[in-house]
Amino acid sequence: MQSRADIRRELRCRRAALAPAVRARAAAAIARHVRATRWMRPGRAIGLYCSVGSEVDTGPLRRLAARGGCLIYLPLITSHAAHRMLFRRDRGRYRPNRMAIPEPIGGPACPPRRLDVVFMPLTGFNAAGYRLGVGGGYYDRLFAFRRHSALRRPLLVGIAYDCQRSSGFTPEAHDVPLDLLVTESGILDWRRRRRRA
Repeated sequence: MQSRADIRRELRCRRAALAPAVRARAAAAIARHVRATRWMRPGRAIGLYCSVGSEVDTGPLRRLAARGGCLIYLPLITSHAAHRMLFRRDRGRYRPNRMAIPEPIGGPACPPRRLDVVFMPLTGFNAAGYRLGVGGGYYDRLFAFRRHSALRRPLLVGIAYDCQRSSGFTPEAHDVPLDLLVTESGILDWRRRRRRA
């Protein structure tokens, strides 16, 4: 059995092996799939992230949200030691954190329960709808209330390439499951399956 660290390395290599043109087409396809939903209605609070390295480019999604009249919020790490973060309104000004991820400067914060949709980065995902992050647990801590609540807000949506699917990991007790996941091939939806369970 591979360790999570080994699985992450393998999945990052898969992602990095995609040609830039393939990545660009995938990001555009993901935005088209999202555009066909009702997630980005005017006035909705949308959590996004600034993609880095070989992650799916979130630029098309940010433009889609802006055109749709959404309020865009981006993550800001408040404590690296405690693995804590919040979402702050995107005002177009950024500062890289110590992991070289651009974070918003200024703008009000949005409590996680008041976000409507959150698009989440990931290193991998499995068939049960769990994401494998980078290992810090920031998103799992912020949205831990979703594990123990009937509240279905915010909608948690993973963004990934098809090649990031993995059967090599199982969820841990603290992992917060995704509601949906969008890849270049389409949308995977686990909500009904969980309601029946």
